[in-house]
Amino acid sequence: MALGKIENPFVFSDLVFDADYTPEGLGMQFGYNLADNHALKANLGGFALDEIGASTEDPYLLGAQIRAESTWSQHVASSAGVGVVGITAEERLSNTSVPNINIGNTRTAAGAPTYDFNPIVADASLTYSLESAPLYTGAFPVRVGGDYLYNGGAPDAADNYGWSAGITFGKAGKRKTWEVGYTYKWLGANAWWEEMTDSDFGAYWKAPLANAGAGKTAADYYAGTNVRGHVVKLSYSPYDFLTLSAKWFYTELIDESVLGAAAPEGSTSMHRVQIDAVLKF
Repeated sequence: MALGKIENPFVFSDLVFDADYTPEGLGMQFGYNLADNHALKANLGGFALDEIGASTEDPYLLGAQIRAESTWSQHVASSAGVGVVGITAEERLSNTSVPNINIGNTRTAAGAPTYDFNPIVADASLTYSLESAPLYTGAFPVRVGGDYLYNGGAPDAADNYGWSAGITFGKAGKRKTWEVGYTYKWLGANAWWEEMTDSDFGAYWKAPLANAGAGKTAADYYAGTNVRGHVVKLSYSPYDFLTLSAKWFYTELIDESVLGAAAPEGSTSMHRVQIDAVLKF
């Protein structure tokens, strides 16, 4: 159990939570071994999203997740999970009361989300480990997996679902290891709160979105929801403490009609390259 500024206790992809998200609140994790190589895990959390001194209806994020992780043989392992996350008092999440970084949700004239957020999230993956691979130290994992979320708090017509699927060869992080991965992501406009998802996955908005808030009034690149596209990642770790990575994104808006006549079909697609160096201390 952890209380305060904590690491995210949930095991969701960046379709749900940005990799850098460190919530404030309470997180709990439980585990039970069904057998030597099969385990059940439960993750619970409750996080504050905004503290409003004059109100007793602060917005909170609450969630619960169950996972099954298994090692079937020396070469085969699997993981699967299902969970639900929900936000209370969504009407308090206006663009003037919380950090307004991403974009994509349908909003009221006051700048608050139009719909509730209480998605169910499911994920699964299968990993096969080869004995070796060129220029790679140790067993070489090949992983396929994906996830799906459905937000019953918004109507289907409002693009209330999202999904991703991909494959990864290798796993960087230790000396002389590398990885190559491909993922396709589709995140509907009201599948999830725009501020929680991956801040690196966005598209080119040729016109401002209605009631998106200050700083979102010009054509520009914005991350958030209402985005689909491809992500290719290359990583190499020359040492245990250093990992070099490069990502290529090819993305576009799912529903360009929200921009009106300013965005002809296909005009929101873009290429983006991101290069990182991660040091471990």
